[in-house]
Amino acid sequence: MANTSVSGATKAALLSLARMLSGELIARGIRVMTLPNQVPAGRFGKPSEFAKAVVYLASDESALTVGSELLIDGGVGNL
Repeated sequence: MANTSVSGATKAALLSLARMLSGELIARGIRVMTLPNQVPAGRFGKPSEFAKAVVYLASDESALTVGSELLIDGGVGNL
């Protein structure tokens, strides 16, 4: 596929930036997440599919979830 190296480098940079910002902003109670724009599964997720992740991230159960990737992306992370 054309431009896959540029796409891969951009994705890596975005994920690295999210990890760094999450570490810098954790003291302020801010967590950083990224969103994909291409979905190999062929469909966008249903609100209920994302809501479960949001509930987890908003709960005390995720208190130690910092700078991690939670992939709910229909396979985008596998590109």
